[in-house]
Amino acid sequence: MSQEIIKVNGMHCKSCELLIIEILEDQDGINKAEVSIGKVIVNFDEDKLNSNMIRAIIAKEGCGVELK
Repeated sequence: MSQEIIKVNGMHCKSCELLIIEILEDQDGINKAEVSIGKVIVNFDEDKLNSNMIRAIIAKEGCGVELK
């Protein structure tokens, strides 16, 4: 189990936060996602996902992510 803190921009409200949580927690390998304006904290299984894959999932939703 790994944890990653990803800086994110483009989330402007609680609805954005909830959407990102829902999308991340629906992914196989993500155990928990916490979101607040400006960052996402993700607990995940490295055998199923890596941090770049998680960043791509967030970016696909229109949010900017800080590259590692």
